[in-house]
Amino acid sequence: MADIHALPAHGDVFLDARDDGRAMRLSWHTEAGGMAVLSIWRAGTCVSTFQLGREDIPDLIDTLVRGLAEDQAQHRTGQAS
Repeated sequence: MADIHALPAHGDVFLDARDDGRAMRLSWHTEAGGMAVLSIWRAGTCVSTFQLGREDIPDLIDTLVRGLAEDQAQHRTGQAS
């Protein structure tokens, strides 16, 4: 049986753009040197988790920032992808 940890104080919930009861929860866990845990929820039930180690978090952030910057640049020029 897996260890159960208390809900961490740091994190946030993001609602799915399809608005059908799906959400992604991002929480920070300090055990094992720190990691971000992404969990996928459907109708109040966790259906999947993904643990991202501290060393990989900057790459995730960079990818999100690059994607947002490219999207904004395309909208400014009126181009669609």
